[in-house]
Amino acid sequence: MKLFSVLVCALALMLAACGHGNDHSHANGDNHAHGNEDGHGHDDHHDGEKTELGHHEEGIWHVGAHLLGHCEPGKEAVFEIHVKKEGKLFKQAGVEGWIGNEKGEKLSKVQKGEWRDDEQLYDCHIDAPATLPENAHFWVRMRQDNVDIQKGWPIPKE
Repeated sequence: MKLFSVLVCALALMLAACGHGNDHSHANGDNHAHGNEDGHGHDDHHDGEKTELGHHEEGIWHVGAHLLGHCEPGKEAVFEIHVKKEGKLFKQAGVEGWIGNEKGEKLSKVQKGEWRDDEQLYDCHIDAPATLPENAHFWVRMRQDNVDIQKGWPIPKE
């Protein structure tokens, strides 16, 4: 029995190390995998094309965003945000994002952007509202020292 337990543990460790066993389903029917597919360097799998949403410059600061895949009602949307100070990528900023209307009124929870060293950007996962209006925007707020920049861009339709 001990040998069987050791073999089962060893097999589980091998599968985890290989990245197998990361495919799974959620109660809402969202099937996906976590791994390093499509060159995405961290333990997150993002499907779909990268769509540029826009850029905003204010003084020495530059903020830009991309949507990975599509933003579908009631599903997780993945956004990438980059921040530059004086033309150089800046990873110490406080960055958050949300889905809102054209005025910035929040339609989703605000999510903190997580810095990814492997990609040199902030990664932001947001649960889209069950009803996504025609005028839905992705909003970014960047705060650093006494600078507070807030900018939104329209989310493209599929």
